[in-house]
Amino acid sequence: MAASTPTRVTAQPAAERWSTVFSVFAALALVALLLLGAAIISAQQAPTANPSPSASAAQSASSLPSASVSVAPRTAAPTATPAEPSVTPTPTVAVTPSPTAVPTPTARPTLTPLPSRTP
Repeated sequence: MAASTPTRVTAQPAAERWSTVFSVFAALALVALLLLGAAIISAQQAPTANPSPSASAAQSASSLPSASVSVAPRTAAPTATPAEPSVTPTPTVAVTPSPTAVPTPTARPTLTPLPSRTP
């Protein structure tokens, strides 16, 4: 009978296992964030207009997925004005432009270089 040599299975220490788990989780989170950022950026880009539309361009444009655009809700329709204008004049209000706040320039601190650590 042939003698079999026992094989030793070396288990990873717990710290190494958790380090591996964290590394895998961090990589997956990074990929998820990159995909989310790409989806947000692509959703915000406006479609470009073709300068010379042709039949082939119209066919290729119709085969592309279209981006959905949300439209702001409309305001209420104006009410009908009376047939006769009112007899009392409406007072006019003088609109004066408000002064624009001008930012005051701030003094920039001068940065001195750090001393070098040469022996």
